[in-house]
Amino acid sequence: MPKPEQSSGPLPLLAALAALSPLIVAVAVVAVRMGALDWRTAWELWVWTAAWWLSWLGAAAAVVAVILMLKAPRARWGWALVAFGLAAATLVVFVQGWRARQSLPPVHEAATDWDEPPQPSSLIQRERGSASTPVENDPVIGAEFGAPWAGRRVAEVDAETCRGPRPVMSQLAPESAAGALRDAGVRVVSSAPWRVEGIKEGMWFGFTRDVIVRIRPGRTDVRVIGREDRHDQGDACRLLTRVTRELAERAEAGG
Repeated sequence: MPKPEQSSGPLPLLAALAALSPLIVAVAVVAVRMGALDWRTAWELWVWTAAWWLSWLGAAAAVVAVILMLKAPRARWGWALVAFGLAAATLVVFVQGWRARQSLPPVHEAATDWDEPPQPSSLIQRERGSASTPVENDPVIGAEFGAPWAGRRVAEVDAETCRGPRPVMSQLAPESAAGALRDAGVRVVSSAPWRVEGIKEGMWFGFTRDVIVRIRPGRTDVRVIGREDRHDQGDACRLLTRVTRELAERAEAGG
């Protein structure tokens, strides 16, 4: 008679524990996209509370799975490898995000000119709607974010922590500015001789950033404004950097 197949023991359970954190994130993404859950609850409660702590539980489960793997038949190692792979990938992503939240300021916008920041058109203002954060000339970080950032001007913090982007000291053609936005992954929604605007929506939770390119004689400035009042973990600065780099390349090419 054939020998009965050996049980995998607790390895499938450990793999399931390692999968809990990414599963919570996936459910949160779907719920937000379907409109069943607001982004703040999904982002802060589901992701940065529930999934964050479950990622550590998954890591512990993965360690146990690897220890048990050494005692299990080779045919059963798949469960342990699944547990380890899920836990490692999840924990790496979370730790990187946590480090960004600790080291970067809790802002959602960046600009190349805070003395006179570029202003969005009425089209962008309508697109943002009443649920988005208001667009201010001199925004201040809210008290809810605590020390050391609360109460500080975004302009000051931006100058300290987002040093890469610079204004382009050239009057670019609107067609060149629009091309720069597209190459930076931004969807262009309006274009005029003095201003080009676009929208970039995040892949997962749909976090949205509006990009305003202001064109003046001898100078082109950019402003990126997130619609959600959240710690964007450097997204606005990174997008501003990409856009200004694309604009600078076109200016050098005579655009």
